[in-house]
Amino acid sequence: MKSEKIKYVTGKVYLIYPTLKEKKEWKGSSKYSVAAMFKKDSAEAQKIKEVINHIWKENKLTRRDHNPLIDGDEYAEIKAQEGKNADWAKGHYFIKASTQFDIKVVDGKKQPWTGEDADISGNYGRVVFLLSAYSNDGKGITCYLQAVQILEKSDLEIKSSGASIDDFDYEEVPIDDDSGDVPF
Repeated sequence: MKSEKIKYVTGKVYLIYPTLKEKKEWKGSSKYSVAAMFKKDSAEAQKIKEVINHIWKENKLTRRDHNPLIDGDEYAEIKAQEGKNADWAKGHYFIKASTQFDIKVVDGKKQPWTGEDADISGNYGRVVFLLSAYSNDGKGITCYLQAVQILEKSDLEIKSSGASIDDFDYEEVPIDDDSGDVPF
């Protein structure tokens, strides 16, 4: 499997479930993380799909392999089945980036961010991450968090549904398709 890492800088996105001030225990290690959320019909969605499809083809991944892009409609449906409300996710995609290494977190003027994680969730921001294929402990594409820029407050109201960033780790139902088709 090729180990090419592609640097990606988002445009203005919603920042969801940030853990940027202190690392959080996740899958056996401590990590910083954030999820970027953007509308399905946006230019951002098209750009990120193109990058993911490129990595997908280059590494001959199949539909059963991990795709870091989460469909907000599917997420909301899963939460509804659990008796939780995540309607705010509908019509959007999420991509979660994490790292165990120190990251830069700055404000709109590129000055160090001094607020708390709770102040960030739902705000507009930009995220820098690296996308790369992996083949240890399964196969797929992962997202390494590099930096976050907090831009401004948004109108997004994330209603507490008992959901957490760990919900992005739900297992997809494997599709018996080894054709190597790209996910989009």
